[in-house]
Amino acid sequence: MLTGLRIIEYGEGITAPACAKYLADLGAEVIKIEPPERGDSARRSEPFHHDHADTESSGLFLYLNTNKLGITLDPTTATGRAIFAELVKDADALIENYPPGHMKALGLGYSVLKKANPLLVMTSITPFGQTGPYRKFKGSDLIAFHMGGIGMDTPEEVEDAPNQPPLRGGGSQAHFLTAITAGIATMGMLFGRHQTGKGSYLDISEYEALADNTRHRAAQYLADGIVQHRSGGEAQKPGHFGAGGLQPCKDGYVQFHVAERRMWRAFARVIGKPEWADDERFAERHTRSAHWDLLEPALRAYTLAHTKEEIVTECQGARVPCAPVSQPRDLLSSHHLKERGFFIEVDHPRTGKVTYPGAPAALSEGGWSIRRPAPLLSQHNEDILVGRLGYARDDLLKLKAASVI
Repeated sequence: MLTGLRIIEYGEGITAPACAKYLADLGAEVIKIEPPERGDSARRSEPFHHDHADTESSGLFLYLNTNKLGITLDPTTATGRAIFAELVKDADALIENYPPGHMKALGLGYSVLKKANPLLVMTSITPFGQTGPYRKFKGSDLIAFHMGGIGMDTPEEVEDAPNQPPLRGGGSQAHFLTAITAGIATMGMLFGRHQTGKGSYLDISEYEALADNTRHRAAQYLADGIVQHRSGGEAQKPGHFGAGGLQPCKDGYVQFHVAERRMWRAFARVIGKPEWADDERFAERHTRSAHWDLLEPALRAYTLAHTKEEIVTECQGARVPCAPVSQPRDLLSSHHLKERGFFIEVDHPRTGKVTYPGAPAALSEGGWSIRRPAPLLSQHNEDILVGRLGYARDDLLKLKAASVI
């Protein structure tokens, strides 16, 4: 799909590498620039393959950098800066995530680079953007998660939600959501330049990317002056579902959505209370909520006696909306994901074959593939510097000795 596009990635951690990965997996050629010696900070992030901590075994790095060519380069040196500019001169896009002002201080800001390459699309990803009062603030996934407003969404199933403190979502959700935003915006600008004949600069702020994901709350606040809080204990609230919600079972949790009367009648039989199917105390959402003290023990007795699979299978047979809360092992063993070929094996020279998450979208014309594993540190220095830029092999030794590569 993106075959023929050449992208330079100058970033560390998650946001810029994940943004570039989405484009690389769709066919673009991505040249990843890492600091000499130490490499991308993600190389030191857990988990490591078989708990063997080295720069080539980080699961995070291996996942984020498939399909990329990897070189080491220090653009803070004069020679490194010149090589960087040479690479960007023929690139379609540059993706970076260093602090505001870093590229300009190197003499590699957009205003400089676009003179050499007017078609360049440059994407900068920072915690708060290149301008504004917060531009120099440090940031992290946790900071973006809460300042961006999505921390108010977790967890839903708590008592007295308005008075409970928010929690951090698992993993690095803020970084990955920002990377998706940056990837979509970069692709949009790449396609857009066909009409304008000009490159462009994208200033991606994590703060804004996350705030965009709370627009439903913002809309209600702007329209009605109502501040939504987490749905907390909705199952017990009059007028809502009236039964179900998130419930523990033998091997985890299941989520019910028993909203309509027909669902309740089937649900009552599933939990072993068929006599409640037409009981007026449970006929409507608000009446089920009002009798939650009777309903909950019966529901818990049922769920705690069964596994997720048993509950979901029975509920589906009875047409009761229900879903398991999946853990990683549940996803890996899912026959549905297996049949669709979601998980794939990637053969890396250090780890051997390892199972990776695959295509996030099934494209009718193909276009998504893993063509190469994540690069070893400095693996493609010779291919790029000698093969493309015309340096001699002896030059590589000199550049290495000078810590340029």
